[in-house]
Amino acid sequence: MDNCPSGDSVDLGEPVVGVDGSACKLHHMYGEEYCASVIGCMFSIFRCIVGECTTKGGRSLTMIFSDGFGVQFDIFYAGSMVIVLMGLFNIITAIFVEATLNGLKENESHRRYAKAYESSYMTEQLAKLVMVLSSQVQKMRNRNSSLPGLLGDGMFPGSRMTFSRRGETAGVDSESPNANLHAEETYLSEEEFNQLIRMPEVRLLLNELDVSVEPRPGVFEAFNTEEDGTVSISELVSGLMRLRGDLHKIDLVIAQMGLENMQKQIMEVKTTNFQIAKKIGAKGTRSTTLSRLHSEALS
Repeated sequence: MDNCPSGDSVDLGEPVVGVDGSACKLHHMYGEEYCASVIGCMFSIFRCIVGECTTKGGRSLTMIFSDGFGVQFDIFYAGSMVIVLMGLFNIITAIFVEATLNGLKENESHRRYAKAYESSYMTEQLAKLVMVLSSQVQKMRNRNSSLPGLLGDGMFPGSRMTFSRRGETAGVDSESPNANLHAEETYLSEEEFNQLIRMPEVRLLLNELDVSVEPRPGVFEAFNTEEDGTVSISELVSGLMRLRGDLHKIDLVIAQMGLENMQKQIMEVKTTNFQIAKKIGAKGTRSTTLSRLHSEALS
C-alpha cells in the first residue's frame, strides 16, 4: 500500500493505480491511512464513536468501509456501536448517577448528624446559661444581703428582699414530684436582668446561642413578666430563644397580620356588644312605657 496515493486525492468511483502499476482499493487506502498503527486506529475508532467518523477531506469512513468490505463490516459496525452506545455509555452514566446518589445520601447523613449535634449543642449551651444565670443571681443577692449587715440594716431598708418563689405560693402541692422544681425557681427583677445581660460570661453564651440582647429600657417587658414585675429564669430562657437569629421582613409581616386580626376581632366584639346593649335598652324603654301606662290606668 506504500505505492498507493492518499485516499482524499483520488475521485470516488474511479480506479486507482499505484506507482508500480498495481490496483489500489479505496477502503484499503483509508484503512492504511487511519489504522496504520495501534494508537492511530484507537483514535480513529474513538472519533467514530463520538460521531466524527470522517476523513481529512470530509468523506465518511463508515460508508467507504461499508462499500469496500460489504455486509460483514455493516454487521460488525452496527453491533459494536450498539454495545458501546447502549452498553458502555449507560454503564458509565450509571456509575456517575450512583456516585451522585451516594454523595447525596452522605450529605443527608451529615446534615442529620449536624442537626442532632446542633440540638445537643443547644441543649448544652442552654444548661450552661441557666447555671450561669442562677449562680450570678445568687452571688449578687449574697452581696446585697451581706452589705446591709456590714453597714447597718437601717441604711438599706428592704434590701433583704428576694425574688425566689416556693411551690406552695404558686399553687403546687409540696409533696408532688414537681415541687422541688418550683421551689428552686428563681425570679429576676429588671435591675438584676440588666446586670446579668452586661456580664461577659452571659454575653458569651448568648453569642453562642445567636441571641442579641442589649440592656435597653423596655427590653425587660418583652418577656413574660409576673404581676410584681419579675420574670422567672425559665421564662427568661424561653424568651431569649424566641430572639434567636436575625430579624427578617417575614417576622414583621407576621406581627402586622396578627395585630390586624386582633383589631378585627376587637371590632367584632364591640359591634356585638353594641347590638346587645341596644336591644337591652329597647327592652328597658318598652318596660318603662308599659309600667307608666299601667300606673295611669290604675289611677
